[in-house]
Amino acid sequence: MPLPLPTTRFEYYRICQRTVHFDGYIEADSAYYSAPPRWVGRKVIVRIRRLWLRIRDPTRHECIREFCHQKRAAAHQRRRSLQTDAAASGKVAARIAGAGPGCGAFARRLCRGARCPCNARAL
Repeated sequence: MPLPLPTTRFEYYRICQRTVHFDGYIEADSAYYSAPPRWVGRKVIVRIRRLWLRIRDPTRHECIREFCHQKRAAAHQRRRSLQTDAAASGKVAARIAGAGPGCGAFARRLCRGARCPCNARAL
């Protein structure tokens, strides 16, 4: 005798490969999702379902991050989230500058390129 049918339907998911951009985000379905900083510049596997999205390690197939599906994000929304991260990058730049004179020059350059809210001359 056959088993009864499941109460929920089987849901498919799409598998994509994405590269984590320099700002730490990937783009999937016109929305942006953050990945851990160590993945910048590397390729990841993205599984997209109707309600969630998972970023996976391509070699170990472990889940790196999981998100609820987001609405399509405009570029200005992404910029706004990056501006909130600028304060944190200012603190990191200040720590880099304390490591030595060569690191101080690097931190000043980093701050100028990222429109950092910290005073780049003070570094």
